[in-house]
Amino acid sequence: MKKKLLRVAKWVAYPLFYLLCLALFGYLSFPYEQLKTRIIAEFDRTQRRSSRGQEPMRLEIDDLDSYWFSGVEVTGARLIIPPKKRSSKKRTMSFGGGTKKDEPKKASVLTIDRVTARVQMLPLLIGDVQINFDAEAFGGEISGSLPVGADGGDVEIEFVGLQLLDVAPLQTTLEGIPLQGVASGAVSLMPRNGKFSKADGRLAVVVDTVKLGNKQKGDDGKLKDVVEMQGVELPSVLVGTINIEATAKDGLLTIEDFGAKGRDFELLGDGKVKLHESWDRSQADVYLKFRFSDSYRTKSDAATSLLGEPGAKYPPVIEAAPGSPFKRAKTEDEFYRFHINGALNKLDFKPAGNKSARGKKPRGKSRKATPSFGKKTFGKLRTPKLNRSRPQPPPKDEDDGEARPTPEPAAAEPAPREPAAREPAAREPAAREPAEPTESPATDKGDEAEGDEP
Repeated sequence: MKKKLLRVAKWVAYPLFYLLCLALFGYLSFPYEQLKTRIIAEFDRTQRRSSRGQEPMRLEIDDLDSYWFSGVEVTGARLIIPPKKRSSKKRTMSFGGGTKKDEPKKASVLTIDRVTARVQMLPLLIGDVQINFDAEAFGGEISGSLPVGADGGDVEIEFVGLQLLDVAPLQTTLEGIPLQGVASGAVSLMPRNGKFSKADGRLAVVVDTVKLGNKQKGDDGKLKDVVEMQGVELPSVLVGTINIEATAKDGLLTIEDFGAKGRDFELLGDGKVKLHESWDRSQADVYLKFRFSDSYRTKSDAATSLLGEPGAKYPPVIEAAPGSPFKRAKTEDEFYRFHINGALNKLDFKPAGNKSARGKKPRGKSRKATPSFGKKTFGKLRTPKLNRSRPQPPPKDEDDGEARPTPEPAAAEPAPREPAAREPAAREPAAREPAEPTESPATDKGDEAEGDEP
């Protein structure tokens, strides 16, 4: 019996030992350097296809190595996002001082200190490819799972302690205004039939200690907590805590709660985002409004000059500046309201205040005249202009004393206009030829008497 077991063990142990050695040597001698080069090349090729006239993004990786048995570890990954080309269309919203005309815009760099990705083994048994990842980036941690392929699973992402000041694209969007805060939250999406454009899920994000501004050295060498807006140096703005909650249904992400109310600033928002298979092409339709508190507007002379004194009748500088959109974004409750729409990689900000829609005629529609019953209208009706085409009653002739019959004008066609040469003849009887001698007065009286009998 033992001899039979030994024979069977030999036939089983040798192949298993061979496969184990093959996997071990393959794991230890895998060409990760060539894999890193291949990943960068594939990323560059994909970006060149979808750049659409813009300079493509670039990916840089310092080191790529193995992680456990089915994963990799990346150290020092950088995604370089070049500045977009300036369009001839004028921007409708500008908060910060922006960049000078002679100073070129710099590229944004997303830096990930360390990230590990590993393929889950159990989902492979049913044909699904699911990747678990953990990353250290932006001063915090990001973890979750992502599907690969059309028949993948759900998306689960959690992040803790992300520093907004380290997110370069966000700072570029605000045009030089430093935005500080610590973000934490979770995202969960469940695609239908493998399509995220019809996914269901939920989003919950909390950003604590949000502040607009940063410490800078002044002319006297001391640190000052300031922020620059419209070229004016103002004290930092304490926004407070921003809460964002949204629910996705059939690929439509609806914002249920979006707001913050701090000591210096109040923020409110609502709207929807239509999800797309490529997240950066998701379409946003969001309304955002904000206002500065009265205490902040009187915090310094610069703040009062730029934002206006509470209760003042004259408009502040931020609204009266040439080309400023804040005047059209002003609402009746003293908020500045903007409409954010377009793809996530190309958002457009438009003023949407109560005054922005006034005084504009609807395009493509003719403006119909409405009846007026004022004094001017009745005055015109009382004193109409003389219509020369209308026939005038002729004067009585001196010879017979009877009026000539006036021909009635045709019902379908207006009466023809008499020539200018005939008008003086009808109006000036003195210009006529002398009349023939009339009968005696006695005869005329007799005729009139006979005509008066019944």
